[in-house]
Amino acid sequence: MFIKPVEAFLLRRDHPPRVELEAIYAALIALQVGEIVPPEVYIKDYSVGTIPEWTVKSRELKKQGYLVLVLIDPNGTVEATLWEPAAEIARDIHSAPDRCLATQPYQLRPGYGPKPMFCDLLQQARYVAGDEKRQRKGRTNDV
Repeated sequence: MFIKPVEAFLLRRDHPPRVELEAIYAALIALQVGEIVPPEVYIKDYSVGTIPEWTVKSRELKKQGYLVLVLIDPNGTVEATLWEPAAEIARDIHSAPDRCLATQPYQLRPGYGPKPMFCDLLQQARYVAGDEKRQRKGRTNDV
């Protein structure tokens, strides 16, 4: 369920993702609880090419600059059922000066949590940036 239409958000084609680890880490380390992730930092986009307003729900800075963020998509929620309350969609970010990893999106409610596997956000940002370049040149991955 979406609170406002996904078409109302910024378009990825207008905000290409950063593909330098230092820039991504600098943007993430500066965030505080309640702030929105800058659109140039790729977290996960809607399938229509718009960028959710990923917002910092919790922030924990550990030793040696290791940062753990829990981000929520305030626009995307899971509706309540007879058995469970409504839930926010979340994604955990684990970032350090030499890497930036993320969990898959999950439901933020008691008894739920992220799957114990991570993806490399820098690699995903590079893929999205490359995809955008191919689209601008008139090429796509479609068969």
